[in-house]
Amino acid sequence: MKRITPLFARSAIFAASLALGFAHAPAATQNSTERAPQISVRPSGRVLLGDAVGVVVSNLRPGQAVVLRATTTDTKGRRWNSSGFYRADARGVVDTARQASEGGTYLGVDQWGLFWSMTMAADTPEGEREPAHFQSGFADNKRSNVVRVEAREGGRTLAGADIELVYIAPEVTITPVRENGIVGNFHAPSAAPPRGRRWPGVIVVGGSEGGMHSANATAKLLSSRGYAVLALAYFNMETLPAQLEEIPLEYFKRAIDWMRANPSVDAERLAFAGSSKGGEAALLVASTYPEVKAVVAYVPAHAAFQSIRFGGQQTVKSSWSFQGRPVPFVPYAGATERHDGIRAVYLDGLGDSEAARAALIPVERIRGPVLVISGTDDRLWPSGPMAERVVERLRKERFRFPYQHLSYEGAGHSLTAPAQIPLAGPPSRFPLGGTDRANANARADAFLKVVAFLDEHLKK
Repeated sequence: MKRITPLFARSAIFAASLALGFAHAPAATQNSTERAPQISVRPSGRVLLGDAVGVVVSNLRPGQAVVLRATTTDTKGRRWNSSGFYRADARGVVDTARQASEGGTYLGVDQWGLFWSMTMAADTPEGEREPAHFQSGFADNKRSNVVRVEAREGGRTLAGADIELVYIAPEVTITPVRENGIVGNFHAPSAAPPRGRRWPGVIVVGGSEGGMHSANATAKLLSSRGYAVLALAYFNMETLPAQLEEIPLEYFKRAIDWMRANPSVDAERLAFAGSSKGGEAALLVASTYPEVKAVVAYVPAHAAFQSIRFGGQQTVKSSWSFQGRPVPFVPYAGATERHDGIRAVYLDGLGDSEAARAALIPVERIRGPVLVISGTDDRLWPSGPMAERVVERLRKERFRFPYQHLSYEGAGHSLTAPAQIPLAGPPSRFPLGGTDRANANARADAFLKVVAFLDEHLKK
Protein backbone atom coordinates (compact mmCIF):
# COMPACT_ATOMS: atom_id res chain seq x y z
CA MET A 1 0.00 0.00 0.00
CA LYS A 2 1.38 3.39 -0.98
CA ARG A 3 1.45 6.10 1.67
CA ILE A 4 2.68 9.66 1.25
CA THR A 5 4.29 11.18 4.35
CA PRO A 6 4.93 14.89 4.92
CA LEU A 7 8.34 16.13 3.83
CA PHE A 8 10.65 18.77 5.38
CA ALA A 9 8.93 22.01 6.45
CA ARG A 10 10.19 25.02 8.43
CA SER A 11 8.13 27.25 10.69
CA ALA A 12 6.16 30.17 9.30
CA ILE A 13 8.20 32.53 11.50
CA PHE A 14 11.46 31.37 9.97
CA ALA A 15 10.00 31.64 6.48
CA ALA A 16 8.81 35.18 7.14
CA SER A 17 12.15 36.30 8.54
CA LEU A 18 13.94 34.71 5.60
CA ALA A 19 11.67 36.53 3.18
CA LEU A 20 12.35 39.82 4.98
CA GLY A 21 16.05 39.18 4.75
CA PHE A 22 15.80 38.65 1.01
CA ALA A 23 13.88 41.86 0.57
CA HIS A 24 16.67 43.92 2.19
CA ALA A 25 19.69 41.93 1.04
CA PRO A 26 22.24 43.95 -0.93
CA ALA A 27 22.60 43.09 -4.60
CA ALA A 28 25.35 40.53 -5.15
CA THR A 29 28.38 41.59 -7.12
CA GLN A 30 29.18 39.46 -10.15
CA ASN A 31 32.84 38.71 -10.76
CA SER A 32 33.58 39.24 -14.43
CA THR A 33 35.21 35.80 -14.59
CA GLU A 34 32.15 34.05 -13.13
CA ARG A 35 29.43 32.63 -15.30
CA ALA A 36 26.02 34.26 -14.99
CA PRO A 37 23.30 32.28 -13.16
CA GLN A 38 21.10 30.18 -15.45
CA ILE A 39 17.74 28.40 -15.11
CA SER A 40 17.14 25.10 -16.86
CA VAL A 41 14.22 22.71 -16.75
CA ARG A 42 14.53 18.95 -16.58
CA PRO A 43 13.77 17.07 -18.73
CA SER A 44 13.16 20.13 -20.98
CA GLY A 45 11.38 23.47 -21.08
CA ARG A 46 8.28 21.76 -22.49
CA VAL A 47 6.58 19.51 -19.93
CA LEU A 48 3.59 17.26 -20.50
CA LEU A 49 1.22 17.74 -17.58
CA GLY A 50 1.69 14.96 -15.07
CA ASP A 51 5.31 14.22 -15.95
CA ALA A 52 8.14 14.86 -13.52
CA VAL A 53 9.72 18.29 -13.77
CA GLY A 54 12.70 19.86 -12.05
CA VAL A 55 13.69 23.53 -12.10
CA VAL A 56 17.47 23.93 -11.79
CA VAL A 57 19.37 27.15 -11.11
CA SER A 58 23.12 26.89 -11.69
CA ASN A 59 26.18 29.16 -11.44
CA LEU A 60 25.18 30.51 -8.02
CA ARG A 61 27.56 31.01 -5.09
CA PRO A 62 27.62 28.11 -2.59
CA GLY A 63 25.02 28.86 0.07
CA GLN A 64 23.56 31.79 -1.89
CA ALA A 65 19.91 32.50 -0.95
CA VAL A 66 17.52 32.97 -3.85
CA VAL A 67 13.79 33.25 -4.39
CA LEU A 68 12.26 31.22 -7.22
CA ARG A 69 9.16 33.00 -8.45
CA ALA A 70 6.68 31.58 -10.98
CA THR A 71 4.05 33.63 -12.79
CA THR A 72 1.42 32.94 -15.42
CA THR A 73 -1.80 34.44 -16.79
CA ASP A 74 -5.19 32.78 -17.16
CA THR A 75 -7.61 33.16 -20.06
CA LYS A 76 -9.28 36.15 -18.38
CA GLY A 77 -5.97 38.01 -18.13
CA ARG A 78 -5.59 37.49 -14.38
CA ARG A 79 -2.08 36.87 -13.06
CA TRP A 80 -1.16 33.93 -10.86
CA ASN A 81 2.09 33.52 -8.96
CA SER A 82 3.99 31.39 -6.49
CA SER A 83 7.40 31.40 -4.81
CA GLY A 84 9.92 29.20 -3.06
CA PHE A 85 12.97 30.23 -0.97
CA TYR A 86 16.16 28.22 -1.56
CA ARG A 87 19.84 28.12 -0.69
CA ALA A 88 22.36 26.92 -3.26
CA ASP A 89 24.30 23.75 -2.47
CA ALA A 90 28.10 23.43 -2.35
CA ARG A 91 28.19 23.38 -6.15
CA GLY A 92 26.21 26.61 -6.42
CA VAL A 93 23.08 24.79 -7.64
CA VAL A 94 19.40 24.89 -6.65
CA ASP A 95 17.38 21.90 -7.86
CA THR A 96 13.69 21.83 -6.87
CA ALA A 97 13.56 18.05 -7.37
CA ARG A 98 16.04 17.40 -4.55
CA GLN A 99 16.33 20.54 -2.40
CA ALA A 100 13.84 21.99 0.06
CA SER A 101 12.02 25.29 -0.17
CA GLU A 102 12.39 27.04 3.19
CA GLY A 103 9.50 29.44 2.70
CA GLY A 104 7.16 31.03 0.19
CA THR A 105 3.93 29.42 -1.02
CA TYR A 106 5.17 25.88 -0.35
CA LEU A 107 7.74 24.14 1.84
CA GLY A 108 10.05 21.18 1.53
CA VAL A 109 11.34 19.14 -1.41
CA ASP A 110 8.63 19.47 -4.03
CA GLN A 111 9.34 19.52 -7.76
CA TRP A 112 5.72 20.54 -8.44
CA GLY A 113 5.47 23.15 -5.69
CA LEU A 114 5.93 26.19 -7.94
CA PHE A 115 2.90 25.05 -9.97
CA TRP A 116 0.29 23.69 -7.57
CA SER A 117 0.83 26.48 -5.00
CA MET A 118 0.00 29.29 -7.43
CA THR A 119 -2.57 31.81 -6.24
CA MET A 120 -4.18 34.80 -7.89
CA ALA A 121 -2.09 37.98 -7.71
CA ALA A 122 -2.84 40.21 -4.73
CA ASP A 123 -3.44 43.26 -6.97
CA THR A 124 -6.27 41.58 -8.90
CA PRO A 125 -9.30 43.95 -8.86
CA GLU A 126 -11.87 43.02 -6.23
CA GLY A 127 -14.53 42.34 -8.85
CA GLU A 128 -12.32 39.69 -10.43
CA ARG A 129 -11.10 38.10 -7.20
CA GLU A 130 -13.29 35.00 -7.31
CA PRO A 131 -10.77 32.25 -8.09
CA ALA A 132 -11.29 30.46 -11.36
CA HIS A 133 -10.52 26.75 -11.27
CA PHE A 134 -7.19 26.40 -13.10
CA GLN A 135 -8.48 23.56 -15.26
CA SER A 136 -11.39 25.58 -16.62
CA GLY A 137 -9.32 28.77 -16.80
CA PHE A 138 -6.57 27.17 -18.82
CA ALA A 139 -6.86 23.56 -19.91
CA ASP A 140 -10.33 23.76 -21.44
CA ASN A 141 -9.32 26.57 -23.76
CA LYS A 142 -5.64 26.03 -24.48
CA ARG A 143 -3.42 23.08 -25.35
CA SER A 144 -0.60 24.52 -23.29
CA ASN A 145 0.28 27.40 -21.01
CA VAL A 146 3.56 29.23 -20.38
CA VAL A 147 4.83 29.72 -16.84
CA ARG A 148 7.65 32.19 -16.32
CA VAL A 149 10.16 31.18 -13.62
CA GLU A 150 12.74 33.64 -12.30
CA ALA A 151 15.51 33.36 -9.73
CA ARG A 152 15.68 36.57 -7.69
CA GLU A 153 17.94 38.01 -5.00
CA GLY A 154 17.30 41.24 -3.14
CA GLY A 155 14.67 42.32 -5.67
CA ARG A 156 17.06 41.70 -8.58
CA THR A 157 16.38 39.07 -11.25
CA LEU A 158 19.37 36.77 -11.65
CA ALA A 159 17.97 34.45 -14.32
CA GLY A 160 14.70 33.50 -15.95
CA ALA A 161 13.19 30.83 -18.16
CA ASP A 162 9.82 29.95 -19.67
CA ILE A 163 8.24 26.55 -18.99
CA GLU A 164 5.50 25.39 -21.33
CA LEU A 165 3.02 23.17 -19.50
CA VAL A 166 1.38 21.00 -22.15
CA TYR A 167 -2.17 19.95 -21.29
CA ILE A 168 -2.68 17.89 -24.42
CA ALA A 169 -0.17 16.70 -27.01
CA PRO A 170 -0.33 18.60 -30.34
CA GLU A 171 -1.17 15.47 -32.35
CA VAL A 172 -4.22 14.51 -30.24
CA THR A 173 -7.57 14.93 -32.01
CA ILE A 174 -10.91 15.44 -30.23
CA THR A 175 -14.22 14.44 -31.82
CA PRO A 176 -17.67 14.95 -30.26
CA VAL A 177 -19.68 11.73 -29.97
CA ARG A 178 -23.47 12.01 -30.16
CA GLU A 179 -24.55 8.56 -31.31
CA ASN A 180 -27.11 6.10 -29.96
CA GLY A 181 -27.83 8.42 -27.05
CA ILE A 182 -24.16 8.69 -26.05
CA VAL A 183 -22.83 12.11 -24.99
CA GLY A 184 -19.05 12.21 -25.01
CA ASN A 185 -15.81 13.37 -26.59
CA PHE A 186 -13.44 10.91 -28.27
CA HIS A 187 -9.76 11.74 -27.75
CA ALA A 188 -7.46 10.00 -30.22
CA PRO A 189 -3.65 10.07 -29.84
CA SER A 190 -3.40 11.16 -33.49
CA ALA A 191 -5.50 11.33 -36.64
CA ALA A 192 -4.91 7.59 -37.20
CA PRO A 193 -3.05 4.79 -35.41
CA PRO A 194 0.15 3.35 -36.90
CA ARG A 195 -0.44 1.01 -39.85
CA GLY A 196 -1.64 -2.39 -38.73
CA ARG A 197 -2.18 -1.36 -35.11
CA ARG A 198 -5.01 -0.20 -32.87
CA TRP A 199 -4.88 1.90 -29.72
CA PRO A 200 -5.79 0.55 -26.30
CA GLY A 201 -8.96 2.28 -25.13
CA VAL A 202 -10.21 3.90 -21.93
CA ILE A 203 -13.68 5.15 -21.04
CA VAL A 204 -13.52 7.92 -18.41
CA VAL A 205 -16.44 9.25 -16.33
CA GLY A 206 -16.63 11.98 -13.72
CA GLY A 207 -18.46 12.17 -10.41
CA SER A 208 -21.55 13.73 -8.91
CA GLU A 209 -20.88 17.09 -10.58
CA GLY A 210 -22.23 15.62 -13.79
CA GLY A 211 -21.38 16.70 -17.31
CA MET A 212 -18.02 16.00 -18.89
CA HIS A 213 -15.57 18.54 -17.48
CA SER A 214 -13.44 16.29 -15.26
CA ALA A 215 -13.67 13.38 -17.72
CA ASN A 216 -12.36 15.62 -20.50
CA ALA A 217 -9.41 16.75 -18.36
CA THR A 218 -8.36 13.15 -17.68
CA ALA A 219 -8.97 12.12 -21.30
CA LYS A 220 -6.56 14.78 -22.54
CA LEU A 221 -3.80 13.51 -20.29
CA LEU A 222 -4.30 9.84 -21.17
CA SER A 223 -4.70 10.39 -24.91
CA SER A 224 -1.40 12.30 -24.84
CA ARG A 225 0.16 9.06 -23.62
CA GLY A 226 -1.10 6.80 -26.37
CA TYR A 227 -4.66 5.87 -25.32
CA ALA A 228 -7.87 6.29 -27.26
CA VAL A 229 -10.13 7.82 -24.62
CA LEU A 230 -13.88 8.41 -24.56
CA ALA A 231 -14.75 11.12 -22.03
CA LEU A 232 -18.31 10.16 -21.21
CA ALA A 233 -21.08 12.19 -19.57
CA TYR A 234 -23.90 10.24 -17.96
CA PHE A 235 -26.16 12.94 -16.48
CA ASN A 236 -26.62 16.71 -16.25
CA MET A 237 -25.75 17.40 -19.89
CA GLU A 238 -27.76 17.84 -23.10
CA THR A 239 -30.18 14.94 -23.65
CA LEU A 240 -29.07 12.98 -20.57
CA PRO A 241 -30.99 12.78 -17.26
CA ALA A 242 -30.80 15.96 -15.22
CA GLN A 243 -30.09 14.14 -11.94
CA LEU A 244 -27.91 11.24 -10.87
CA GLU A 245 -30.90 8.98 -10.42
CA GLU A 246 -31.41 5.44 -11.73
CA ILE A 247 -28.89 5.88 -14.54
CA PRO A 248 -29.17 2.71 -16.67
CA LEU A 249 -26.03 0.58 -16.76
CA GLU A 250 -27.06 -0.16 -20.34
CA TYR A 251 -26.06 3.43 -21.18
CA PHE A 252 -22.46 2.58 -20.29
CA LYS A 253 -22.75 -0.63 -22.30
CA ARG A 254 -23.61 1.45 -25.38
CA ALA A 255 -20.41 3.43 -24.79
CA ILE A 256 -18.45 0.17 -24.43
CA ASP A 257 -19.93 -1.12 -27.69
CA TRP A 258 -19.14 2.17 -29.44
CA MET A 259 -15.50 1.97 -28.39
CA ARG A 260 -15.20 -1.71 -29.36
CA ALA A 261 -16.69 -0.97 -32.80
CA ASN A 262 -14.29 1.92 -33.41
CA PRO A 263 -11.76 0.69 -36.00
CA SER A 264 -8.92 2.57 -34.31
CA VAL A 265 -9.52 0.96 -30.88
CA ASP A 266 -8.42 -2.53 -29.83
CA ALA A 267 -11.67 -4.13 -28.61
CA GLU A 268 -9.77 -6.51 -26.32
CA ARG A 269 -7.81 -3.77 -24.55
CA LEU A 270 -10.48 -1.55 -23.00
CA ALA A 271 -10.38 -0.03 -19.51
CA PHE A 272 -12.98 1.92 -17.52
CA ALA A 273 -11.95 4.74 -15.17
CA GLY A 274 -13.94 7.02 -12.89
CA SER A 275 -13.73 9.18 -9.80
CA SER A 276 -16.03 9.39 -6.77
CA LYS A 277 -19.53 8.40 -8.01
CA GLY A 278 -17.74 7.69 -11.27
CA GLY A 279 -15.49 5.31 -9.33
CA GLU A 280 -18.60 3.59 -8.00
CA ALA A 281 -19.88 3.40 -11.59
CA ALA A 282 -16.56 2.04 -12.87
CA LEU A 283 -16.60 -0.88 -10.43
CA LEU A 284 -20.27 -1.57 -11.05
CA VAL A 285 -20.01 -1.42 -14.85
CA ALA A 286 -16.90 -3.61 -14.94
CA SER A 287 -18.61 -6.11 -12.62
CA THR A 288 -21.52 -6.26 -15.05
CA TYR A 289 -19.85 -6.27 -18.45
CA PRO A 290 -16.89 -8.59 -19.14
CA GLU A 291 -15.78 -6.48 -22.10
CA VAL A 292 -14.03 -4.18 -19.59
CA LYS A 293 -10.50 -5.54 -19.14
CA ALA A 294 -9.11 -3.15 -16.49
CA VAL A 295 -10.55 -0.71 -13.93
CA VAL A 296 -9.22 2.46 -12.29
CA ALA A 297 -11.45 3.77 -9.49
CA TYR A 298 -10.45 7.02 -7.76
CA VAL A 299 -12.01 7.58 -4.29
CA PRO A 300 -14.76 5.02 -5.03
CA ALA A 301 -17.54 3.33 -3.11
CA HIS A 302 -17.62 -0.43 -2.66
CA ALA A 303 -21.42 -0.45 -2.75
CA ALA A 304 -24.14 1.24 -4.77
CA PHE A 305 -25.65 4.23 -2.99
CA GLN A 306 -28.83 6.25 -3.06
CA SER A 307 -29.31 8.75 -5.85
CA ILE A 308 -28.08 12.33 -5.64
CA ARG A 309 -30.43 15.17 -6.47
CA PHE A 310 -29.19 18.76 -6.46
CA GLY A 311 -31.95 21.27 -5.97
CA GLY A 312 -35.33 20.15 -4.79
CA GLN A 313 -36.42 17.26 -2.63
CA GLN A 314 -34.21 14.20 -2.31
CA THR A 315 -35.78 10.99 -3.59
CA VAL A 316 -35.04 7.62 -2.06
CA LYS A 317 -34.02 5.87 -5.26
CA SER A 318 -30.95 4.06 -6.51
CA SER A 319 -28.26 5.90 -8.42
CA TRP A 320 -28.32 3.11 -11.03
CA SER A 321 -30.66 0.73 -12.79
CA PHE A 322 -30.15 -2.50 -14.71
CA GLN A 323 -32.59 -4.26 -17.04
CA GLY A 324 -35.31 -1.84 -16.02
CA ARG A 325 -34.92 -2.37 -12.28
CA PRO A 326 -33.16 -0.27 -9.65
CA VAL A 327 -29.77 -1.58 -8.58
CA PRO A 328 -29.91 -2.44 -4.83
CA PHE A 329 -28.54 0.55 -2.90
CA VAL A 330 -27.54 1.88 0.49
CA PRO A 331 -29.99 4.62 1.57
CA TYR A 332 -28.71 7.77 3.21
CA ALA A 333 -28.96 7.91 6.97
CA GLY A 334 -29.57 11.67 7.11
CA ALA A 335 -29.85 14.92 5.17
CA THR A 336 -27.10 15.39 2.58
CA GLU A 337 -27.43 19.18 2.60
CA ARG A 338 -25.43 19.48 5.85
CA HIS A 339 -22.00 20.71 4.82
CA ASP A 340 -20.34 19.09 7.84
CA GLY A 341 -22.25 15.87 7.81
CA ILE A 342 -22.16 14.24 4.40
CA ARG A 343 -19.34 11.81 5.28
CA ALA A 344 -21.27 10.77 8.37
CA VAL A 345 -24.31 10.14 6.18
CA TYR A 346 -22.37 7.54 4.22
CA LEU A 347 -20.70 6.03 7.28
CA ASP A 348 -24.04 5.66 9.08
CA GLY A 349 -25.56 4.02 6.04
CA LEU A 350 -22.82 1.41 5.87
CA GLY A 351 -23.78 -0.46 9.00
CA ASP A 352 -24.21 -4.21 8.94
CA SER A 353 -27.68 -4.00 7.47
CA GLU A 354 -29.51 -6.06 4.91
CA ALA A 355 -29.60 -3.08 2.51
CA ALA A 356 -25.84 -2.52 2.80
CA ARG A 357 -25.12 -6.19 2.14
CA ALA A 358 -27.45 -6.30 -0.85
CA ALA A 359 -25.83 -3.19 -2.35
CA LEU A 360 -22.26 -4.53 -2.31
CA ILE A 361 -20.68 -4.40 -5.76
CA PRO A 362 -19.62 -7.91 -6.88
CA VAL A 363 -16.13 -6.78 -7.85
CA GLU A 364 -14.91 -10.37 -8.04
CA ARG A 365 -16.77 -10.60 -11.37
CA ILE A 366 -14.45 -8.05 -12.99
CA ARG A 367 -12.45 -9.63 -15.81
CA GLY A 368 -9.19 -7.75 -15.43
CA PRO A 369 -6.84 -5.88 -13.05
CA VAL A 370 -8.26 -3.38 -10.57
CA LEU A 371 -6.64 -0.22 -9.17
CA VAL A 372 -8.40 1.76 -6.41
CA ILE A 373 -7.12 5.07 -5.04
CA SER A 374 -8.08 6.99 -1.90
CA GLY A 375 -6.97 9.60 0.63
CA THR A 376 -7.04 9.09 4.39
CA ASP A 377 -8.59 12.55 4.91
CA ASP A 378 -11.43 12.28 2.41
CA ARG A 379 -14.18 14.32 4.07
CA LEU A 380 -16.78 13.99 1.35
CA TRP A 381 -17.29 10.28 1.84
CA PRO A 382 -15.20 7.48 3.41
CA SER A 383 -13.36 6.44 0.25
CA GLY A 384 -10.44 4.99 2.21
CA PRO A 385 -12.45 2.38 4.13
CA MET A 386 -14.64 1.73 1.09
CA ALA A 387 -11.63 1.19 -1.20
CA GLU A 388 -10.20 -1.18 1.39
CA ARG A 389 -13.49 -3.08 1.37
CA VAL A 390 -13.03 -3.53 -2.39
CA VAL A 391 -9.61 -5.15 -2.02
CA GLU A 392 -10.78 -7.19 0.99
CA ARG A 393 -13.54 -8.69 -1.12
CA LEU A 394 -11.15 -9.41 -3.98
CA ARG A 395 -8.74 -11.06 -1.57
CA LYS A 396 -11.49 -13.13 0.05
CA GLU A 397 -12.81 -14.27 -3.33
CA ARG A 398 -9.29 -15.21 -4.51
CA PHE A 399 -9.48 -12.76 -7.41
CA ARG A 400 -7.27 -14.07 -10.20
CA PHE A 401 -6.21 -10.70 -11.61
CA PRO A 402 -3.80 -8.15 -10.06
CA TYR A 403 -5.34 -5.58 -7.73
CA GLN A 404 -3.97 -2.71 -5.66
CA HIS A 405 -5.13 0.03 -3.30
CA LEU A 406 -3.13 3.28 -3.31
CA SER A 407 -3.85 5.03 0.00
CA TYR A 408 -2.42 8.54 0.47
CA GLU A 409 -1.85 9.83 3.98
CA GLY A 410 -3.43 13.23 4.62
CA ALA A 411 -4.99 13.52 1.15
CA GLY A 412 -8.64 14.27 0.52
CA HIS A 413 -11.29 13.56 -2.08
CA SER A 414 -10.07 15.46 -5.15
CA LEU A 415 -7.15 13.41 -6.46
CA THR A 416 -7.56 13.11 -10.23
CA ALA A 417 -5.87 16.31 -11.44
CA PRO A 418 -2.08 16.19 -11.93
CA ALA A 419 0.17 18.07 -9.55
CA GLN A 420 1.00 20.92 -11.90
CA ILE A 421 -2.61 22.14 -11.68
CA PRO A 422 -2.82 24.83 -8.97
CA LEU A 423 -5.09 23.90 -6.10
CA ALA A 424 -6.56 27.39 -5.75
CA GLY A 425 -10.12 27.23 -7.01
CA PRO A 426 -13.71 28.05 -6.15
CA PRO A 427 -14.85 26.87 -2.72
CA SER A 428 -16.37 23.41 -2.83
CA ARG A 429 -19.99 23.05 -1.82
CA PHE A 430 -18.87 20.33 0.56
CA PRO A 431 -15.50 19.93 2.33
CA LEU A 432 -13.21 17.63 0.34
CA GLY A 433 -10.40 17.24 2.87
CA GLY A 434 -6.63 16.99 2.65
CA THR A 435 -3.88 19.59 2.90
CA ASP A 436 -2.69 21.27 -0.28
CA ARG A 437 0.68 19.57 0.04
CA ALA A 438 -0.77 16.10 0.64
CA ASN A 439 -3.27 16.49 -2.20
CA ALA A 440 -0.58 17.66 -4.61
CA ASN A 441 1.73 14.78 -3.73
CA ALA A 442 -1.10 12.27 -4.01
CA ARG A 443 -2.19 13.63 -7.39
CA ALA A 444 1.34 13.51 -8.75
CA ASP A 445 2.11 10.00 -7.55
CA ALA A 446 -1.31 8.53 -8.37
CA PHE A 447 -1.38 9.82 -11.93
CA LEU A 448 2.02 8.34 -12.75
CA LYS A 449 0.94 5.03 -11.19
CA VAL A 450 -2.33 5.04 -13.15
CA VAL A 451 -0.39 5.45 -16.40
CA ALA A 452 2.01 2.69 -15.35
CA PHE A 453 -0.95 0.43 -14.45
CA LEU A 454 -2.61 0.97 -17.82
CA ASP A 455 0.68 0.56 -19.69
CA GLU A 456 1.37 -2.73 -17.93
CA HIS A 457 -2.04 -4.26 -18.54
CA LEU A 458 -3.19 -2.69 -21.83
CA LYS A 459 -0.01 -2.14 -23.80
CA LYS A 460 1.40 -5.67 -23.63
